Amino acid sequence: MVLALFAQIAIMLIDRYIYLTVTSESLVRDWQGQPALLKKTSVTFATGCKVVLHIVLTVAIHALLFWVLPILGNVRISGEVGCKEGKECNDFQRNWALRVFYCLWLAYLLLSAVQLRLGMPTIRDGSFPLTQYRSLCSKWLFQVYLQVPFLFELRTLTDWAFTSTALDFWQWLKFEDVYGRLYIAKINQSYYLQREPGQPIDCCYKFWVGIVGTIGLIVMLLAPLVLFSDLNLFVYENPIKTIAVEFGFLIENRNYYKIFSASRVTDIHYMSEAEWEKMGLDQVRDVSRRDREDMQVLTIPLSGDSIWDITPEGRFSLQQSLYDPRSSLHMLMTTSYIRDYPPHQHLSVHSFQAPLSNAHIQQQLAMSEGTRLRFPKLFSSLWRLPSVGDQLTPTMIERDIEQFLPDIEFHLEVYKDQFEYWRMGRQGAEGKLAELKVYVISEKHSPATLNFGVVTFYLTVVFFAGKMLRMVTGGSAENFIMSEVRRPDMLLDLGNAIYLARMVGNLKEEEELFYELIDIMRSPATMLIVTGRSAIREVSKSKTD
Repeated sequence: MVLALFAQIAIMLIDRYIYLTVTSESLVRDWQGQPALLKKTSVTFATGCKVVLHIVLTVAIHALLFWVLPILGNVRISGEVGCKEGKECNDFQRNWALRVFYCLWLAYLLLSAVQLRLGMPTIRDGSFPLTQYRSLCSKWLFQVYLQVPFLFELRTLTDWAFTSTALDFWQWLKFEDVYGRLYIAKINQSYYLQREPGQPIDCCYKFWVGIVGTIGLIVMLLAPLVLFSDLNLFVYENPIKTIAVEFGFLIENRNYYKIFSASRVTDIHYMSEAEWEKMGLDQVRDVSRRDREDMQVLTIPLSGDSIWDITPEGRFSLQQSLYDPRSSLHMLMTTSYIRDYPPHQHLSVHSFQAPLSNAHIQQQLAMSEGTRLRFPKLFSSLWRLPSVGDQLTPTMIERDIEQFLPDIEFHLEVYKDQFEYWRMGRQGAEGKLAELKVYVISEKHSPATLNFGVVTFYLTVVFFAGKMLRMVTGGSAENFIMSEVRRPDMLLDLGNAIYLARMVGNLKEEEELFYELIDIMRSPATMLIVTGRSAIREVSKSKTD
C-alpha cells in the first residue's frame, strides 16, 4: 500500500506536468496565430508522454485489479491462488473495495481519453478552477481548499517547478495568496454593494451567526467536561476479568530471580458498602465515594502456579547477592490483567519495584525448606486502573493508606521431598499466612473520549478546533486593506494579465506586471483610486443627485 501511494503521487505529478506543458504550448501557438488546438491535440513530446502514460495505466490498472491483487489476497487468506467454495475469497466479483477503486480509475481514464481526443484548454483562467465562478458556494469551497494542510503549498510548489517563470518561489507564493484574497474579497463585497445604506441586519442572520454560533462555542468548551463526567451517556463498566501477579528479586538492575507467580485468583467481587466502611476508605484523600461502584476486591491464592526451578549455582548466586551489603536489591512485582476496554488493549502488563535493604533480609537465607522471608509494608494494595489513554499504567495510591500496606511474607515449601515452591501472602491472625487481597478501582470506559484523558482531549481536539476557528476569524485587522477592497476587478484583471504573460512565455512582462501589482498594493492612495472608495455617504449623495 505504501508503494501504491507513492506511485499514485508520482502519477499525479507527471499528469500535472503534462497538463501545464501542453496548455502553455497550445496557448503560445494560438498567440502566434496558428490554429487553435481545441479540436484535436497535435503530437508533441508532452502529448506523446500523455498517450504513453494513458496506455501504461490502462494495462497496469486492469492487470493489478483483476489478477495481481486478487491473487495476493487469496494467497494471504488461504494460501491458495484460486477461490474455493465456502472459503473467504478476494476476487474482483466479491471484493467491493476493488470494484469502487476500479470505478474511480475508469472515471480518470475516461477524462484522460477526452483530453487526448479534444485537446487541452488553451488558457487557464485564474490560479484555481473555482476562481472562475462568482458565487458563495465556490468561495466556500475555495476557502476549504486554502485551509487543507499542505494542499495549497503543494499545488503552488508543483506549478512553480513545472512552469517557466521569472518569479522565484516566494514571489509566486505571494502572488497566489494575493490573487486568492482578492477573489474572496470580490465575492464578499458583492453582498455589501447590494445592501442599502443603514439597513439593519436581518434577524435570521443574527440567529444563525449570533445565537447558534454562541451556543456552538459554549458546547465546544463544555462538551469535553460532560464527556468526562457522570453526565456522559456513553460509559461502560470495565471490570477486571482476571489478574496474574509475579514476585522476584531484581539485583543490580540486571539479574532477576523469580520466586512466586500466580495466574489465577480465588475470588473477585465488587466492594460492598460494609467493606468500604470497614476499610475506612472515606478517610483516603485520593479516593472518592463514587469510586466504590468501580472498586473490586481480588484475592491472590497462597500457592503459586509453578515450582521454584533454580539450579544450585543460581541458588548460591542469589544467596551471595542477598548477603552482600553492597548489592542493589529490589523486589519486583509484575501484574497482568485482562479487561474488555480499550478494545485495542485487552491485556496490560505493568511492573512495580520497591528497594530492599539488608534489614529486610536478615533472616534465614539458607533457601531451603522452612525459609521465611518477611517484607513489611512493601507495596500498596490499593490501585487505580485508568481506561483511557495510550499508557494504561496502574497507579498505587499511597496517601492515608496504613490499612492497605500489608506485610508480605514468602514461605519456601517442599512437596514430597522433591519439588520446592513458594507460598505468598500477608501476615494474618496469630501469625498465620493469609491470602493477599488487592483493592482495584477499574475506571469506566467511554468511546466518546477518543481514548484521551481530559487534559489531552483539551490540548488536542479542543485546541485544534479553536485554532481552526481562529484561522477563519483571526487576522481581520492585518488583512483589512485587502479584505475590504470595494471593487477588486481591476486588480484581478492585472493578476490574469500576469498569468497570461507567463503562459505565452513573455517572462519580462510577467515580472513587470508583478511589480506593478506590488506597487499598487503598497500605496493606499493608489489602491483607493484603483478599487474605489468604501464611504457610503458619497454613494448616498450620488443617488440623491
